[in-house]
Amino acid sequence: MKTWALFSPVLENQPALLQARLRAREKIPFAAGADRTDKLLDMKLRQNQVWHLGGEFLRIVALDRLEVQYKTMKNLATGEGKHVTATKKEFCRLIKGAKLLAPEEEAGFRAL
Repeated sequence: MKTWALFSPVLENQPALLQARLRAREKIPFAAGADRTDKLLDMKLRQNQVWHLGGEFLRIVALDRLEVQYKTMKNLATGEGKHVTATKKEFCRLIKGAKLLAPEEEAGFRAL
């Protein structure tokens, strides 16, 4: 007995489409100002990550399945800032040009 799923053009072309997407992703640089632009790196959002965007710092406070709660700060040393809630999609678009700070870099900004 033949089923629709076996003869679906979408399923037959899926590997080719997937390969085309992967080839296209290889050409995209990771982020503006990133050290490695030769590969697209998969980035995981984690609690307490600090992102530097322009003259502002964003710290992830809470992470849910579809929502990110973060704090925007002008100065990491004081910790004064505003709490904001956004969807993961909005947050990822926001940090697209931002730089993820390593703990050593974060300590350097706190000392200023």
